[in-house]
Amino acid sequence: MAAQSTLKSCSSCQAAFTSYSQHPPFAGIPQAKAPFQCLTNLTVDTHSRGSSLTNKGNYTMALHTGALIAGLPIELIIMIFQYACNDIQCWLTALSLSLVSREWRSIAHALPELWTHIVVDIRRTGRLEMVLWYLHLSRDAPLDVKIDILGDEWESEHTLSLRQVFRNATRWQRADIRCSSEDLQVLKGIKKVGVSMLEILRFDVAGSGLEVEKCKAFWDAPRLREYAPGGVAPSECVVAWGQLKTVVIRDFFDEELFEGLRDAEGMEELVMDEECFFGTAFGAGMSIPLSASRLTMRSVPRLVDSTFMGAFVLPSLTVVDISIAHGSAVDSRFVPSLVGMLKRSECSLRELTLVNVPLDDEAVLNILVCTPQLRALALHEPAREHCITNAFLSTVSLPELRKLDLVWSYDACEERVLDLVERLEKLEAVVLGRRFGLELSETTVEGMNVLRKGGLMVSQW
Repeated sequence: MAAQSTLKSCSSCQAAFTSYSQHPPFAGIPQAKAPFQCLTNLTVDTHSRGSSLTNKGNYTMALHTGALIAGLPIELIIMIFQYACNDIQCWLTALSLSLVSREWRSIAHALPELWTHIVVDIRRTGRLEMVLWYLHLSRDAPLDVKIDILGDEWESEHTLSLRQVFRNATRWQRADIRCSSEDLQVLKGIKKVGVSMLEILRFDVAGSGLEVEKCKAFWDAPRLREYAPGGVAPSECVVAWGQLKTVVIRDFFDEELFEGLRDAEGMEELVMDEECFFGTAFGAGMSIPLSASRLTMRSVPRLVDSTFMGAFVLPSLTVVDISIAHGSAVDSRFVPSLVGMLKRSECSLRELTLVNVPLDDEAVLNILVCTPQLRALALHEPAREHCITNAFLSTVSLPELRKLDLVWSYDACEERVLDLVERLEKLEAVVLGRRFGLELSETTVEGMNVLRKGGLMVSQW
């Protein structure tokens, strides 16, 4: 009876086993190449070391929690599992859930999507058995893979783990890779298999000053639509720029990236990420037309330290979304750079979003002057700078505006805000709110109700 109580069954292939390390696909792997152990014991050890999974106390609590929610409908448990395992940063969550109880293990093993996040990081202790187990239980589902081989902490087990992940490259849907220029040769194994399902690629290459052969493993990726190059030598990775729909810029030290952006004739969105950084003077004297209709900025401060904004024109631009973190500062050259780009592009901007961008009212008005055909405006004041002032509300003129989203602090009179809403004749929907949890006055709420009765969609932020 004791033996039967420890017996497990794999929902992927229905095989019975008593420990994870005895179950295929581990069979046939030489013991000398990887120190196998029971995966259950491995995970409990990991808990007790206080790793990223959880600690031993929380693991015990999870066992009691499993008993408490045992009566939940199976559909709800599945939804909870899927939500909990939806982030590659917590890729071992599926394994933790499968070790809580026999019922949870059966559910987890029967859901391939829980096991599709796989990480190989040489700075952490690599466990080949975990990589194999995830590949096995994910069946044929598309994979989200993160590979970090930048450093000198290589072990034989990392090499074996990479080999297994590369063998399944045809299942990759998302890939996040970080390596040095010298390690690009390691990725040749991907090219032999192919990445026919790859849609999103994030690639960081740390340069070494040595001449190396470029990585062409992702050149033939027919579904690739989003590419995020980074590092000091991102052009060492060759992709088909012409088929890209979204390009995410994070670091910009390489002149060849300008050529790539110019060749991205099908690009619909250009994103400047939070960690965006540019080498000084990149883009000087250039005027490269880009096909992107949407410009998204998650970083402003370091962007304007270069002449990058002056390097491009975006004649098809219709949407600009600038949403940055709280407390960020903006260089005084930002507004002239943005206005200059909009004027050179001669575009017909339809949507503009400025969230937490520390600009004064004059700076925002200078931007709006370039956008007379604007259909949607979202303007959220940051904590310190105030752009929604009485002067701004009295001056702004957007005759084609259909949607308005305003969130302000102190400097704007609520009555002036309602006056602006009533002045915009084509307005169809409006969102109004105050920062810091401040409530709108009763008079303003009554005014909003009157606007609703007149057919305007009015919401409170």
